[in-house]
Amino acid sequence: MGGIDFGWRSPTVVLWARLDERNVLWVEDELVRRQTVLDDLVRQAEARPWPRPEWFGADPAGHAAHEQTGRSSIGALARLGWRIRARRAGLREGIHLVKARLRPGAGASRIRVASRCDLLLESLERYRYPDHDPETEVPLKDGHDHACDALRYMVLNLDAPGADGPRCTRYV
Repeated sequence: MGGIDFGWRSPTVVLWARLDERNVLWVEDELVRRQTVLDDLVRQAEARPWPRPEWFGADPAGHAAHEQTGRSSIGALARLGWRIRARRAGLREGIHLVKARLRPGAGASRIRVASRCDLLLESLERYRYPDHDPETEVPLKDGHDHACDALRYMVLNLDAPGADGPRCTRYV
């Protein structure tokens, strides 16, 4: 499976992952690109040594049509053969599901991140909430959120109640 967070000035982040027999999510690789059109991004992603994931969890905002092309990012990826799952859910629900994998009630973390995933590792360390508002449940949008968002979209489409899990039978 994979995760994707769309960007232009901010980076587009693509993650590759697999789920093992113990339900541990292994994030194997990341692709981080700024100002890259989707056709080029797909070519770069498919040049990686990993097989195309069965599905990618993506930001549902990717359904919006671009004002110049009339095409959506999710639609463009689907036309290129990528299977996209874009489950709508609140930010809080997605963060809760990632936290549940990072710190389960019992046992070790159920997320492992390869050392080559520099941005994701740095982003997970720096993801935070504003100091001046201890009650907020909205993290800072300070540049350390894009890789975390790609992970959140993947986990949300994997673990949310009603999600199809690692084997997807419904695609967008």
